[in-house]
Amino acid sequence: MSPSTASPPSRQAGRPGLAGPVRTHSDAAGRGATGNGNGALAGNGRGSALTAPSRTARLFELTGRVALVTGAHSGVGQAVAVGLAEAGADLVLLGGGSAYETAAAVRAAGRTAHQVPADLSDMTTVGPICRRLLADREVDILVTDMATVGAGSRRQPAAAGWRQALAEGLDAAFVLAQFLGWPMTHRGAGKVITIAATPSVRGRVLSGAYTATRNGVAGLAKALAGEWAALGVQANAVMPAPAVPEHQPSRVDGWPELPGAGRTTSARGADARNLVGAVVFLASSASDYVNGQTLVVDGGRPPR
Repeated sequence: MSPSTASPPSRQAGRPGLAGPVRTHSDAAGRGATGNGNGALAGNGRGSALTAPSRTARLFELTGRVALVTGAHSGVGQAVAVGLAEAGADLVLLGGGSAYETAAAVRAAGRTAHQVPADLSDMTTVGPICRRLLADREVDILVTDMATVGAGSRRQPAAAGWRQALAEGLDAAFVLAQFLGWPMTHRGAGKVITIAATPSVRGRVLSGAYTATRNGVAGLAKALAGEWAALGVQANAVMPAPAVPEHQPSRVDGWPELPGAGRTTSARGADARNLVGAVVFLASSASDYVNGQTLVVDGGRPPR
């Protein structure tokens, strides 16, 4: 799965099916090495087996990496973008809507924020935008979070709304993975994270396009993992609870009390910040051996 203009990575002699040399995400970024090359844990130079706090902390550090996040103007995308910045990443905020508030929060965390307005439902513009971005920087982490809750009635679903929702949420994720994820395979390291949602497995009334889109991006992550894992790129999905108000205006500093507490074993409702830890984990070297998974973050469902 690659843009037509890209050439396949070279194969490593003697290791069929692997691109070489395959590096971990931390190796490619020049940070967070956890081994000494001989299968033993790195020491601290004073004879002890390891320096656990600093070594473990480095696994989750994103300093020096560039993350591109779609849908960062509000909700889940906004919370994730700010969380990645707090973990050390510089941000590219791609998509429609003003991401000024998000960019300000990213800069307040000491990282850079580059806003790129784009109509992600127009596939003719996504490729050229990606090429311009890659001319200035490498993208190490791709997080896609765009989906429209379709209107329509039970008797007559809106066909136009269906097509736009799938173009913006699913087609765009696929094209972005082609243009931004494929170069990661040449470097032997990278992270692709798609944001799914629990309605993709449980369904949601009057939201067929939304349900199909969120289900589709979870499947896309699994497909990419199957194709790219041996090339050093991890692709996974995060599946939040439907209580997350991703289609409502949001604030970086605090959320109102949310419904849904009675439907979770956590006895509290969800908000977008609950996803930040999961996304930072999947974006970091801590998840270098995690591929094709859908990480459910829904507070837990009580037994029936």
